[in-house]
Amino acid sequence: MAALPASLKGVAMNGRTFPHLSAIAAVSMIASPAAAQTAPTDIAAELKALREEVAALHAAGEAVWLKSSQINDRKRTYDGGYGEIGIFLTPDTRGYHNGQLDRTVPVHPVGAGGIGAVEWNVRYDYLDLTDPSSIFAGKEWSVGSSLVWTPTPYVRFLANYIHLRYIYRGFPADTNVDTGTVRAQVDF
Repeated sequence: MAALPASLKGVAMNGRTFPHLSAIAAVSMIASPAAAQTAPTDIAAELKALREEVAALHAAGEAVWLKSSQINDRKRTYDGGYGEIGIFLTPDTRGYHNGQLDRTVPVHPVGAGGIGAVEWNVRYDYLDLTDPSSIFAGKEWSVGSSLVWTPTPYVRFLANYIHLRYIYRGFPADTNVDTGTVRAQVDF
């Protein structure tokens, strides 16, 4: 195996350094557990520690384009999307089962000497429905943050803050809205 240039060696995360891993190798080995099992012992130990650091992160995003055909063969494309990233502040991870999202099961739930799972998320949304022929057309953007506490696998408490800006024809030209919500969820 050829030696890595010094500029590519070493992955640092949360103040910890993994000197034997390159960023590319770390990502490929996290994505492919089979590759990680054939790694030398020092790299395998660093990879295990790095996986524990990365497991707390999660992200999602989506973009959409809608092409519409309207009266008089007028065509219009609308677009929008969102991006979200979050991190667990406790030693927990998102729940997955058979390749699908599942409930988060706290490592240290309330009632068993722990505080449950605590997660912080940030999100950005964008929607463009601009149509010069419609009075109800416009754009909107939002930036939000949420704090989620999961004391047990079947109960969650959520606090959200969202700043929304929208520009619509037929309404006030440029409007900003700040909103907060608090809710509780029971899964049965």
